[in-house]
Amino acid sequence: MIEKIIHNTTQNPKTLFLVDGMGAVLTAILLGLVLPRYESFFGIPSHMLNVLATIPVLYLSIDIYAFYKSEVYTVKLLRIVARLNFLYCILSLGMALLHFQNIQIWGWIYIVIEFIIIVLLARFEMSIANQLVDKTEQ
Repeated sequence: MIEKIIHNTTQNPKTLFLVDGMGAVLTAILLGLVLPRYESFFGIPSHMLNVLATIPVLYLSIDIYAFYKSEVYTVKLLRIVARLNFLYCILSLGMALLHFQNIQIWGWIYIVIEFIIIVLLARFEMSIANQLVDKTEQ
């Protein structure tokens, strides 16, 4: 099953920009609209949520641009998107650590799950980019 996903993604790597973009939309909605309503339950300060919700909106614009850009730039753009995702994870974890005492257990669960999903996606994006480079060098 995983091999089939990898094969399909290497055949059409631009689908990763769509997946990344949908994740960015979901993250922006959760951080910008849902979690602020339950600040006392999650314990994540609203100013932190506002900052973190803005970033995926910017990333969505990059994903849309990358999806419509020429195939020639796919590898480079996949690497950029993957690095930006890693950067977002570092930033969100850093901000969470700054507010360590305020964040409730459910807030930490959300942060850790989001971190894991984004890191896995970024690693997959980087892996596909590397496979595309290897494929063109053959």
